[in-house]
Amino acid sequence: MATNGSSNVSEVRTNGHNRTDCSLQSIVNEFLCSQLALKGYNWSPEVVANGVHNAADDSHNNQSFNSSQRTKIVDALKTLGHKYVRLYEGQLSAMCERLELSPSTAMTTFNSVSNELFIEGIKWNHIITFLVFGSEFAFSCVQNGFPNLVNEVSHWITAYVTTHLSQWIRDNGDWEYVIEFSGEKVVEGQKKLLYGAAGALGVLTLGLFLRNFSFFK
Repeated sequence: MATNGSSNVSEVRTNGHNRTDCSLQSIVNEFLCSQLALKGYNWSPEVVANGVHNAADDSHNNQSFNSSQRTKIVDALKTLGHKYVRLYEGQLSAMCERLELSPSTAMTTFNSVSNELFIEGIKWNHIITFLVFGSEFAFSCVQNGFPNLVNEVSHWITAYVTTHLSQWIRDNGDWEYVIEFSGEKVVEGQKKLLYGAAGALGVLTLGLFLRNFSFFK
């Protein structure tokens, strides 16, 4: 399935000229586009009348990067996201499909799983897991008949990073660290065995499952 129309998520038009959008929101958008494309779903971020991404000036989108930084960070995140999918997509997709989603409860469910993921602390592999979970959650919204929520999920991801993760990220190599992190050897975690014992899935079960992935050495 595909959305109507397409756009380059890394560019906006200002006064008739294209410029690179180097906000954190734009990085999240491009990562989300890449992950959803792996599932055959073509998504374009919602654009307001003046051509600027929706919520581009809100309080959750106050971090920006230069163009060179942005390109390297986005490429690294895509690499990590694709590696993650190759290892764990089946398990994660199956568990996300069991979540009971509705427009009125989606945000609460998203934040509950995210909080559980980081309850024992923040690590880079958990941040990558969080981003991949966000894309899986967005796709689950599509499958449940709520494609309009994908834009909302992209904003929830950015808001969560800004509110809960940004200080830790700055203190631990900043976003540039994912460039180095993306080159590390991937190892399959024995924690995949949790999937077989998951039974009836609740929000906390999924958060625990995500937290215990052994993604990198």
